[in-house]
Amino acid sequence: MREEGLLRPDRSGMPGLGNPTMKLIELFEAPKREVVFPRGSQYEAYKQLSQILESANSSITIVDNYVDRTLLDMLQPCKENVAVRVLTNPVRADFKLALEKFKAQFKRTIEARVHSGDVHDRYVVVDDKDFYSIGASLNRAGDKLTSLVKYQEPDQIAKLREQIEGIWNRASSLSGADIAR
Repeated sequence: MREEGLLRPDRSGMPGLGNPTMKLIELFEAPKREVVFPRGSQYEAYKQLSQILESANSSITIVDNYVDRTLLDMLQPCKENVAVRVLTNPVRADFKLALEKFKAQFKRTIEARVHSGDVHDRYVVVDDKDFYSIGASLNRAGDKLTSLVKYQEPDQIAKLREQIEGIWNRASSLSGADIAR
């Protein structure tokens, strides 16, 4: 760890007894690459997913066919300048209404679109660099056994980015979408 500058000596000159550098803190606080949420761990899943969303500096893309107002609760603490895109199908009436009220109150940039059924899995993309796959919808993660995986392979990230962008570009605006009850 010393070679990477993770530890620095304190006044006594003894390595490892001083304050940890920012790199060590970042490593400790960074979201994990793979997480398994056992059945009944809804709150742990909610906390982990919220932490991922709150880490965004510029953009978030969420692909989830079952979004509801829970998503907005998770987005509320995010930085105000973060642009959010949501891809879903179908649109739930409570989400559309809650989204309108959320945007009016918090003056956030959130665009929602409805895809034509092209997606089964759930994805979260943070700042167009951190790509996550989630085994359940964000609002139900941890109800049953759920996994969360951060993509590491550049070729797979590029492929997923291309697919999500294509689906986004073909998707229709939320305002013209059919509403599921």
